[in-house]
Amino acid sequence: MKEILLRNKMIFHILEGCNQALFKEPNNVELLRTRGIAFNLAKKYVEAIDDFLKVLKALPEDASSYYLKSDCHYQLGEFEQAKQDFMRAALLEDNPDIDKAEIENVIVPEETELKDIVKILEFEKNKAILRSFPDLISDSTID
Repeated sequence: MKEILLRNKMIFHILEGCNQALFKEPNNVELLRTRGIAFNLAKKYVEAIDDFLKVLKALPEDASSYYLKSDCHYQLGEFEQAKQDFMRAALLEDNPDIDKAEIENVIVPEETELKDIVKILEFEKNKAILRSFPDLISDSTID
């Protein structure tokens, strides 16, 4: 319980710091991504999606933001959108120079199952957390 309270306090401070910095630099992609990850950790998925959309507008080839956005849609029960963003991320990882129109119009194969992508989403989310907030990572603080 103590670890959860400490984790929540750290997330609150991260969000507060990001908000202050974004007031000065509203288009800073790294700050937007960091805040998006913090919103995801705080289970504020709609806010996280908004930040990841801003990142993707500036960096449409950012597979990590598609994975993170996919995780948010999954957590909200928006499974088709989660699958679509997952496929976009996978396409970008395979071919970073892919045409933007191909990413926007990605087709999700009918046989794509959520259970097939959940572990990858969890891995990608934890990888992003580790890069952005190494102090939050421990066996007792990851959901």
